Amino acid sequence: MPKAINITGQKFGKLVAIKFSHINKNRKQIWFFKCDCGTKKVIIKFHVIKGNIKSCGCLLYRKGKDSPIATHGLSKTRFYAVYIRIIEKCIDKNSKDYKNYGGRGIKNEWKSFEEFRNDMYKSYLKYKKTHSYISIDRIDNNGNYSKKNCRWADYKTQERNRRDNILLTYKGVTKTLPDWAEKLGINVKTLSTRYWRKWPIERMFQKVI
Repeated sequence: MPKAINITGQKFGKLVAIKFSHINKNRKQIWFFKCDCGTKKVIIKFHVIKGNIKSCGCLLYRKGKDSPIATHGLSKTRFYAVYIRIIEKCIDKNSKDYKNYGGRGIKNEWKSFEEFRNDMYKSYLKYKKTHSYISIDRIDNNGNYSKKNCRWADYKTQERNRRDNILLTYKGVTKTLPDWAEKLGINVKTLSTRYWRKWPIERMFQKVI
């Protein structure tokens, strides 16, 4: 088996080598790379160090030339930020959320931002027209990030779908935190913040005028 020569920290085009990942079935070394645009991706080392691949895919190059001919144009959008968060949660062990995602075996099945865009961008734009807050939500909390298992959701829907959903009991009535927010007319994110700050329940449930 070929030895994984350490290229950690070295930059090739727009890609910086983060760490060795594994040897694939074709005996090629696979590494984690981070692109200048922020995307983290696993790529065959040979293609990167030979200059065949110079970015995560956000730049397309003319054969034999270094000038970019196209970009996806989404690097500063909320949509792109969602994809980066998925990558961080699934593969970055330094992320505070890794233990609840990659650490539980949750994987990102999109092999590139372009695949994610092709599967999810149209529905994202449609959902965005009627919702001010938008985030990606896994239908099955034990499933991977994939087209089949993901949907766009507002904060309320996402909170309801949490595997550790918060139940609050007040005057003998028990409801989930989002249900209490809806009943009381309090923003669900506001109520969630109050809960995690350990406010007394009477104070939590007071509306701000």
